[in-house]
Amino acid sequence: MIPSKRSLLWWSSLVNICLMIAIYFVEQSIGERTGVTTLITYMPQHVFGIPLVLLILCSLALRDWRSLAYNIAGAMFFAVNIMGFNIPVSSYEGISGQHLRVMAYNIHHASCGVDAVAKTIKEMDPDVLCVQEANAAGRLSDPMPELKRRMSGWEVSRHGELAIFSRFPIASSTVTPLMPKTTRTALCSVISVDHRTVTIINAHLNTATTATSITDRSTRVRKYLVQTARVRGIQVDRLLEIAAKMKTPVIVAGDFNNPPRGRLYARIVHSFQDAFQRAGLGFGYTYTFRSYGPVMRIDYIFAGRDFRVRDCLVPRSHSSDHRPVVSDLVLPD
Repeated sequence: MIPSKRSLLWWSSLVNICLMIAIYFVEQSIGERTGVTTLITYMPQHVFGIPLVLLILCSLALRDWRSLAYNIAGAMFFAVNIMGFNIPVSSYEGISGQHLRVMAYNIHHASCGVDAVAKTIKEMDPDVLCVQEANAAGRLSDPMPELKRRMSGWEVSRHGELAIFSRFPIASSTVTPLMPKTTRTALCSVISVDHRTVTIINAHLNTATTATSITDRSTRVRKYLVQTARVRGIQVDRLLEIAAKMKTPVIVAGDFNNPPRGRLYARIVHSFQDAFQRAGLGFGYTYTFRSYGPVMRIDYIFAGRDFRVRDCLVPRSHSSDHRPVVSDLVLPD
């Protein structure tokens, strides 16, 4: 007996929901353990929604309301658990304490011009700014001298591509390598916020141990994926070690080249609060791929447990291939 179109649609919808649940399980529980699961975890998740769109269109065409209901439920699961649509879990409006607006921003060597970068910073009006890729690259000159001039009155600490700008006094700064044989470091600055001290850690994690691109024909994709997961795992562990030694409340910010899923992300949020996950609304994608627009969330502000996350947003900006992350934090009295 040949199954009817409605029966095929119903079973296809059920199978697709099971596949999405399986993808979610792989990303959350297995993550970066193998090359294949690393690819699934780190790739833009939009591709997994293509079957869902087709099934919804077929349900509408056949007026199969049961299948449509299943697929709408599947779409909700897909949006929240795979695409990362976030609904704030808490709000601390009106809480008393020291308020601090923190901004993390990969400025991509100011490839769109220092004017555009400075305008975005001015619009967000942060108290503390952590920038990455704030150095010369290729034909692009070092943007820091001009950025410092435009942000006169701010205190600045810098190492290589990393810089921390603060409206508050910077008491001390240190630089710690994240792993041997790489140039990536953690820039740590202790700032004096009124009568309290806070440690700001700015970091930009590697995608691999060398500059080899996954698009290089000589690079084996599986080897690259395994390598990038191993390298970033070492750097995450080192970053957590650095933060654990601090005697003050800690904020870790920067470009982690890591989506909000997988085992490495789970390690970080075990000790810190993902500001956007706590108080942001929407997808919060920060990395834009050419003209396709934002495709994933890889830039973060992680607040220590001492803080309350009052708000977090990813503003629209075209001054870099990354959008900034801005969070309003409160250090309770």
